[in-house]
Amino acid sequence: MELHDLVLALEGSGSTYRAQLRWNEIEAGSEFRLPRSAVALQGVLAQLARSSGDSWEAARSLGSDLFEAVFGGDLGNLLENALGQARSEEREQRLWLEPREEARELFGVPWELLCDSRQLPEKEFLALSGVSVIRGWLSSMPPSHQSEAPLRLLVGIASPSELAAIDIEGEKALFDQLEQH
Repeated sequence: MELHDLVLALEGSGSTYRAQLRWNEIEAGSEFRLPRSAVALQGVLAQLARSSGDSWEAARSLGSDLFEAVFGGDLGNLLENALGQARSEEREQRLWLEPREEARELFGVPWELLCDSRQLPEKEFLALSGVSVIRGWLSSMPPSHQSEAPLRLLVGIASPSELAAIDIEGEKALFDQLEQH
């Protein structure tokens, strides 16, 4: 199965951020505020770590709030168009997150919980709808988060027989490209 890439550049600091979504030759941007404070985000993450009975709903609620904050308006329309085309072409979608240095507080946001709040009443997690959320921070990571070379990664690539095949060689090539930077 082929993949489409979306790139979500995040910048800003303090309470207001700017999101710029790129797909094919199309771009859309908007300002947003995080729907919860850093302390509230850590509380939800702690609840998820304890795997309490309410954790699924807490994750869905946080993911929906985050989705609404970032993908309201034009960004949501562009995302919907990209996902619709990917589905019609039987492709999966990859969402690359690229936070800029000045937006370092966004590094700790659980973007993997993004939940499409327009899919009522189900509110589907993007990760469960054929969208891979990838934190593309290698080039934008602040020096305090960088490691000394060599950085060793253990990568597992699975292609279950009951699902559409993925391009394993293509995925390996992506890691080879990262290694050269």
